[in-house]
Amino acid sequence: MKKSAQLWYLVLLIPTFIESIDHKLPTVSLGPLTIGRLGFIIVGILMLFQYPNQSKDSNIYKGLMIMLLGNIIAGIVNNEMDSVSRTIAFSLLMTGALGMTTFFATPIGRNALMVFFISSFIYWVKYMFDRIFSGGSINAYSALFIEGDAINHHFVGMNISIAGLFTSIYFFYKNNNMKIWGYFGIGIAAIACFLSESRSNTLFTLSGLLLLLVIQRKNISRQVFILLPFLIVAYLAVDNLLQESDALSQRFDINDTEYQERTTGMRFDMIYAAFNQLVQHPIGKGFRNIYVNIDGRNLNIHNQYLSFIIGGGIISLIGVIIWLRQVILGMFSYLSFGMFRLKNDSFYVAIAISTFIFHVTLLTLEFSTLLLFFIISLAILSETKIKEEQRKMRYESSLK
Repeated sequence: MKKSAQLWYLVLLIPTFIESIDHKLPTVSLGPLTIGRLGFIIVGILMLFQYPNQSKDSNIYKGLMIMLLGNIIAGIVNNEMDSVSRTIAFSLLMTGALGMTTFFATPIGRNALMVFFISSFIYWVKYMFDRIFSGGSINAYSALFIEGDAINHHFVGMNISIAGLFTSIYFFYKNNNMKIWGYFGIGIAAIACFLSESRSNTLFTLSGLLLLLVIQRKNISRQVFILLPFLIVAYLAVDNLLQESDALSQRFDINDTEYQERTTGMRFDMIYAAFNQLVQHPIGKGFRNIYVNIDGRNLNIHNQYLSFIIGGGIISLIGVIIWLRQVILGMFSYLSFGMFRLKNDSFYVAIAISTFIFHVTLLTLEFSTLLLFFIISLAILSETKIKEEQRKMRYESSLK
């Protein structure tokens, strides 16, 4: 692709990048779509017309479209035309995500991703620290949320986690070795998630770090030596924060089994209710009718996959399985032996880990902003690159 074309596409995508950082930032809507979403769809479809063979065998895309087909069928059967129209809009965005893989693989696309994730990381860490450390004391994020002075901690934590992992790996992971500043960046992300009182996002960020260590296992002793001083400092900082904040100490006190059961037990109730809905409505209920009844209250399921399955029934369940199977296989490709060229490429390692952690995070929240399609595009790009590398490896093996 010519550099001039890449620049024109980048200009069209500026609103997309801005909206993907925070969908509540000021934007312009053209009918049912914001200009960020419209630009994403237009550039993606143009890419598909120009490069029709790119990513054509993506199992992630196939699974997503099967899942959305289930939701369309359920909407029609249940006469939920609002659900049908919304699902069609999702289908256009998914198709845009497929085409966008071509742009993200270009030099300008790579640089745009770099700027995007740095900006997102700075934006959300600043958002968190401005609220936690205002007024000369450590404020409880949960109290700020109740008072309407902060947004849901899962949303903030997810953005910090994904952007922190990508940025740290992209800049400081070279030749299958992570530099100390990369661990520092991941540590900032984990502590910011900790301060947001999001146990899941803190755990997922640390899980991303663990995956990175497994990928580097040939140099594991060196990596542990580099990481050990940072872990000591992080432990002391966290211990101090726990002593200063009652909200944090209660949220992360694993010995308080009553509190832990009360705060996590509802999630298991929701999972049970979701599968009960699937049994009662095997065709699905439609994309806008995905609530479950818990203790007499209609609640969101707080699990994006289960929301899709409730909406589209058994067909969507099949689609979700195909989608997630490919995401998991992609991560295992990096964790297994081989794939040395990809393991030495910080860009693709950053994509693999950040997109995998994003998919894990979707187990704990419902998330349908533009960033969802943005990350799916990167997941498809990772899948495509892995398959390309596997073909190269088979060819090189046949020559021996």
